[in-house]
Amino acid sequence: MVRSAFHWRSFVSLLTTTTFLVMIFTSLAVYIDPVGRIAFWIDWRFLGLDKEAWGGLHTVIGYAFLLIGFVHVVLNWKPLKAYIVEHAHGLAVVRLREAIAATVATIIVVAGTIGGWPPFSYVDWLGSQLEERWAAMPGAEPPVPHAETLTVEALARLLGFNGARAVESLKAAGLGDVSQKDALGRIAVANDRTPAEVYAVISAGERAAQAQAPAKVWSAAELDTRYGGTGIGRRSVVQLAEEFGLTPAVVQQRLAGIGIAARGEDRLKDLGDKAGLDAMELFKTVLIEGYRPPGK
Repeated sequence: MVRSAFHWRSFVSLLTTTTFLVMIFTSLAVYIDPVGRIAFWIDWRFLGLDKEAWGGLHTVIGYAFLLIGFVHVVLNWKPLKAYIVEHAHGLAVVRLREAIAATVATIIVVAGTIGGWPPFSYVDWLGSQLEERWAAMPGAEPPVPHAETLTVEALARLLGFNGARAVESLKAAGLGDVSQKDALGRIAVANDRTPAEVYAVISAGERAAQAQAPAKVWSAAELDTRYGGTGIGRRSVVQLAEEFGLTPAVVQQRLAGIGIAARGEDRLKDLGDKAGLDAMELFKTVLIEGYRPPGK
C-alpha cells in the first residue's frame, strides 16, 4: 500500500472551513450574551461555557482564522489570481467590473455600519434589544456592578443591610458555614448557585425583617451617599418595589405625582431620560414620600 503525500492545500482549506464553522458559534455567543455585570451575576452560560470562555475562544479562533486565511491565500494564489485576471488571446485582462463591484460593496458595508444606516443599523439595534431583555429579567441586575466579587460584609456596608442577619439567612437556607468575609461569588460556587440566587436569599431575609420593623425614613442626602454611582437607574419599577419593600402600584403612584407614567418593566434611567430628569431624582421621589425633584 502506497501512502500518499500530505496535501497541505487540502489541510489548510479544511482548517479554514472548520475554524469558520467554530466562528459562527462564537460570534453568536458574543452577540447574544448579556453585559458583564449581568452575565457574572446570573452565571450566564451558552452550550456550557460562560461569557469569559466564549470571549476568549472568539478571540483565539478569530486570530487563527486570519492566520489560516493568509496561508490559504498564499497556497492558492494562482487559482485566486484567476478570479481577478482573465487571460484572453495571450493577454492578461483585469476583471475590472468585478473588482470595482467588490470594492464598492465593501465600502458600503463599512460606511453603512459606521453611519448607522439601515439595514446595517438593525444588527446593532437587535443587540441593544437583547441587552435590555437581559436587564429586564427579574433578579438579573446586581445591586451594584460586579457585586459577586464583594464579601457579605462589604455589600452590607454598601447597601445598608445587616451583615450578621444576612449570614443567618444564608445558613438557614442551607448554604453552608458562611461568614461575612465570604464573597457572594464564592458562596455561589460552593453551593452550585448563582450569585443572584445567593443575594435573593439575603434580600428575602431583609424584607422579612423590614416587614416587622418600622418603615425606614430616608433623606435625600442619605440616598445620594448610599446609592449614588451604584447604577440604581438600571432598576425597573418592579425591581425597585421588590428591593425596597414597596408595591409596584406605590412606585407608579409616586412617579405619577410628578407627571411620569411608568409601567412595571420601565427602568428609572429610561423614564428619567424621557422626562429630562436624573434617575437619582426619580429614585428619591419613589423612596421619600412627598419628595419632588427641583423644578417639579
